[in-house]
Amino acid sequence: MTRERHNASMEPDALRSWFDHRVGTHEFSGVALVWTAGAPAFQYAGGIAHRGHQVPITGETRFGVASVTKMSQGIGSNGAQVGSARRL
Repeated sequence: MTRERHNASMEPDALRSWFDHRVGTHEFSGVALVWTAGAPAFQYAGGIAHRGHQVPITGETRFGVASVTKMSQGIGSNGAQVGSARRL
């Protein structure tokens, strides 16, 4: 039997308050999505996408992720090299 624990910090109002505080102190700018039981349970978008022009982040903001994917590809290929080196 599986018992589901109730975590008050995962309530939408508590999460929104947590993110709002961090956006207000410039600790967070971005988008968050929480899935529960295979469905989105909470969505948040906040902060500034471009501080120079004061462009706010919304649910429709597009983020450049090219550099992030390069890093993950580099880590993956280095991991493959280390794995093959161990087999020698």
